[in-house]
Parts: sequence; structure tokens; C-alpha cells
Amino acid sequence: MRRNAGLAINTGAAGSRAMKALTALALLALAATAPAWAQSGISVETETLGRTTLVSVHNGSGGPVDQVRMWLPLGGSPVSFKAQEGWRAAANSVGVVVFDGRIGPGGHAKFGLISDVPEPTISWKALASGSELAVGVIREPAPDAPAPDASAPPAGEAPAGPEPAVFGSSAVRAVPADPGPGDSVRLVGSGFGASRALDLVVAGQTARQFSSDAAGNFVITYALPADAAPGPWSFAVRGPAGAEAQGTAQVTPASQRPPPPEAPRLTVSGVPQTVLRGEIFSITGTAAPGSTVSARVLGPDGTAVTGEPIPVDAAG
Repeated sequence: MRRNAGLAINTGAAGSRAMKALTALALLALAATAPAWAQSGISVETETLGRTTLVSVHNGSGGPVDQVRMWLPLGGSPVSFKAQEGWRAAANSVGVVVFDGRIGPGGHAKFGLISDVPEPTISWKALASGSELAVGVIREPAPDAPAPDASAPPAGEAPAGPEPAVFGSSAVRAVPADPGPGDSVRLVGSGFGASRALDLVVAGQTARQFSSDAAGNFVITYALPADAAPGPWSFAVRGPAGAEAQGTAQVTPASQRPPPPEAPRLTVSGVPQTVLRGEIFSITGTAAPGSTVSARVLGPDGTAVTGEPIPVDAAG
């Protein structure tokens, strides 16, 4: 058995039966508790009853934890899951459950997961701002087995298994969103697996291979064909397991784009021809609303004596 209780989000086909199972388990006084798994100050305690696992994550590190991910590396899928109040939870197409919230230093959070296999092996990962803090494996210990070292995975335990490259929360967008035929487009991605191999897929074909960075983000470029047809242009970023994050842009030839707005003319008034030392005077003018202009005072030799940025109000 493993330990955790007190939760609140559900998804999956198990419906109310799954939620009742989690609620019932949370109320049981379970006697057999798995030893804590700890790394970098992040510790995990669990309770398991059949296909239901309750997980308590304690943050003993010096900074916050803002995401916890769980998946079943040896087979099986999550049927239902819950997170305590204040957390969001979602499962992606490759079976990774992503919990988003916050565990401050010294705090803890509780999660529940029902799988389609009994007593599942569950990999977990704790992150902060996309950077990995700790990773481990939850597995039911044998009856009466000695407690493993809390600072390392149980002896003989399999590694956590590779993290999926594409999650349900992964996103990719084109910059600009309205490129013209032949333009070079930047594709900006976030929320992918850390340092994972990815493919850019265009028209069903792999157009480029690249990797995400340590935080699961990337920026790549792609040149649209010179004969790209006006209208929606679709693309996807695909991981090794086949999961995809899709994006679109609107191909717009230059002849179909509205002309850029004319920049407001910069004007300055109120500058006297002669200024005496120590005299105070006001300078007024107009510029683009919401922009910033620079004012410099030049000495007799043309060098700047002083200068400062001046914000322009909404009226210009």
C-alpha cells in the first residue's frame, strides 16, 4: 500500500465509480505504508489498494515545485485521477498525467490515480518552471521487505523510463502568424519533454528534426515555399511515440496585407531661442501614443549633457 488522501479533479472512463474508489481509499486507515522516495529534497509517500494509488509529495527543497507528472512506464493507462484543491490536472494522448499548481518549501500536495492494471508501476517527476527537480518510480514493495534507503530508488528498481516528448499541454505557434509565401517563419514551442528529439511535420512529411531544450522549449525556423498558397498553413511537432502538437498560420501575400499605419509625426514646441543658466522652461510635443521618446540636452560642443526617456501618454 502507499499513502495519500484529500483530492479534487476527475477524468476518464471510470466515471463516478473511480471517484468513489479514490474517496473511499482516502478515508481508510491503511496500515502498510511504502517508504518515502526522496531526491533533491523532494520526497514521495504512497498508498495503493488494487488499481488505486494515492501519492503525497513533500517539498523539502529550498524552492517551489509547480508541476508534478506521472505516467506508467511498464504498461497500462490512467483511468481516473484527482488533485487536491488549487491544482489543475490533465492527461495527454500518451498517458502522462500532468498536475499544475504550487508546493512551497516545506509544503506538500496530494494526488490520486486509478489505473487499468492492479498495483501499477508509476514514474513521477517534480519540476519548477520547466526544470526537473527530482524523478523516481513508485512500485509496491514486497510484503515484509526491509525499508529501502530513502535517498535513492529501491534496490533493483528500474529507472523511471523516458519522459514523453509531447504532452497535452505542449504548444507551438508561428511568428509571424501571417507569413507571406517564401517567408522564413519562427516556430516557438513550449511545454514539451526536456531535451527530447522532435520532428517538424509539414503536409504529412518530416521537414526538420531538432531537440527541445532542458526546459522543454524550442525556437526553430522554417522557410515557406515561394509558391505557398494563400490561406491556412498547418504544421505539427511530433515526438518519437507519435504524439503531436499542432499549429497553424495564415499565409498572406504582401499584396493582400493592409498597409502599415502611418507613424505619427514627432513634433516639439516650447524651446526658446535663448536659455539662461538656471532657467526652467517646459517642452511639449506629439508622438505615437504609448511610445517612448528620448530627450537630450546638448552642450556647445554638441555632446550630450543630459538625457532621459519620456513616456508618451494615450493621447500622443
